[in-house]
Amino acid sequence: MHKLTKEQNDVVFCNNPRIYINAGAGTGKTSTILTSIAQRIEEAVPPSNILVLAYNKKIQQEIQKKVPRNVLVCTFHAFAKKELKRYMQKVPDLLSPEETEALIIRAKKETKTKGKSEDFVQAVLAARENPSYLKKFKPAYRTVYERYGSLLKETHRFDFAKLIRKLIFVLKKDEVFLKELQSRYTHIYIDEFQDISRKRLKLLECLTSERTHLFCVGDSDQSIYGWNGIDEKNVEIAIKILKLRVFNLTRSYRLPTKIVCAVNQLLKHNQNPLRKSLTSAKKADGIIKVLSFSKGEEEISFIKQKIKALRQKGILDKDIALLFRVKKMCTEYKNCLQVNCYFSTVHQAKGLEFKYVFVVGAEDGLFPCIPNMNKLSEKECAVKMREERRVFAEAITRASKGVYITHLNKCLRKNRIATPSPFLSELKL
Repeated sequence: MHKLTKEQNDVVFCNNPRIYINAGAGTGKTSTILTSIAQRIEEAVPPSNILVLAYNKKIQQEIQKKVPRNVLVCTFHAFAKKELKRYMQKVPDLLSPEETEALIIRAKKETKTKGKSEDFVQAVLAARENPSYLKKFKPAYRTVYERYGSLLKETHRFDFAKLIRKLIFVLKKDEVFLKELQSRYTHIYIDEFQDISRKRLKLLECLTSERTHLFCVGDSDQSIYGWNGIDEKNVEIAIKILKLRVFNLTRSYRLPTKIVCAVNQLLKHNQNPLRKSLTSAKKADGIIKVLSFSKGEEEISFIKQKIKALRQKGILDKDIALLFRVKKMCTEYKNCLQVNCYFSTVHQAKGLEFKYVFVVGAEDGLFPCIPNMNKLSEKECAVKMREERRVFAEAITRASKGVYITHLNKCLRKNRIATPSPFLSELKL
């Protein structure tokens, strides 16, 4: 076990069997999970009684390498498939992402619903694990969603979300099987808890008995999947349902002081009951700069020159990231700059770490990026703005040494006059 900070020590040795760790960027989420697992095994908890539910395969593989083989580490979907296969003997064939999209479009055509197919695909995908998400849309979306569900039954296929829904159904129906799983998995660990869907929460609720120990780790300031049906209040709801005691991890080993201060200032503007302020464990101040340009060519020239300067200091391309709010802009800049650094949208870079980060296009309309904002209610706008602020913070906190935030000002960016993002003034640089 690695040496623990006081915050981490309080978490690992907490007497409360059900906890939620609200851990900021770079505060050691994964290492805290691993240390807790090691401690429980040292306390004679059989490894086979430990279940780790990871958000994605990347995290699952990272944790699996560092725990005993008998500890089950898998994604929610893989866990549901494993247990259904054991219960049903055979699980229907799973749709690929492409087949899922095609079936949603088929459902739209069969219901003779008008509108852009991509809008219906996105809404139905989001609603599969978060049914209440469809309340935001016109009745036609529910019609397509219901027809899509019928087509799954008619074609005898499952999508990934149905794995979770089916296992919940089985556990509610078969008490013997439910008790078996509850007695087997006495210690359950969940990472990226801020991204938990309503159906995953319902599955977790089913698996939890009076004897179950829950160790949930997330960051309420990294909830950036509202577009995928994840409500920012899901964690608060989960804390109440599962009766979790809340701990904060606030000492960041990734972020230098200047970046920590800027992010704290930015996130002060969000109304978050679980808000925390980070501190830096680093001695270095780090770099965070905002740079304004009157032409797109000047912005590109600056980025090229700065990357060249970083290379001359020995910084490798893999340690430099260029992050964008929208995919199209990312592709355009990648083609234009032609460097081997990491190019991606902020969402794709979630959870990654680089030495230096360029946040490109910090302008109103990109940060925040809220389509049809004039059609939203005041409450809806406030929710969207909080999420967009978290997206901006996510981009900044990918850097361990320096951040360069660029934007155009009073000039054209794709047929619109570019103006600075309102988030820039909130950084208090």
